[in-house]
Order: sequence, then structure tokens, then C-alpha cells
Amino acid sequence: MDHIDDGEQIPAPTAARPGEYPVTLPADMAAKTAFAPAFRNSGLSRSALAERLGMDEKTVRRMIDPRHGTAPGRIDKALHALGSELVIEIRACSPLLGRS
Repeated sequence: MDHIDDGEQIPAPTAARPGEYPVTLPADMAAKTAFAPAFRNSGLSRSALAERLGMDEKTVRRMIDPRHGTAPGRIDKALHALGSELVIEIRACSPLLGRS
């Protein structure tokens, strides 16, 4: 969340080394993590994106905020407006990584 808050680039994932385990994000946070740099790289202002989406600038501001819940469908719509798309993958997880 700090990278998003600070407007920093989000590091690319790396392969797990021996003794390490991959970290997964909940779908809503993964969507926000994809949206933040796409928005930043677009060069658009929050107001310009809000106008493209037909919504209030405050809504776009909340979409960027990692602490504010945003429906993945709304993030998907915004990514499409930026020329990108949200792709969700489902795969088997390790019992060690299961969520409760």
C-alpha cells in the first residue's frame, strides 16, 4: 500500500527462492494494484478520467486509495478507459497458502 500511497512504482513480482513462498493479494487489492500505475502512466488527471467514466472526481480518488474498497467491476471499467483490461486467473493453491 505504501507504494500506491507514495505514487511509487510497484515492484514486478519475482520468482520465489528456496524457502520463500509467493504472496498473493485478494482480488480487490490486486485490481487496485494494477489500476494505480496504469492511471499514473496515462498522464490523465483524476478529473479527466472521471469525465471519461461519467463519474465524480471523488470516486476516482477513492479508486486510487488502497484503503478504500472499490468493486473490481469499477476498476475494470476504468482500466478499459485507459486502454488496458483486468484479467483474473484461477488456479490451485498450495495448502500452506490457503486463506481462512
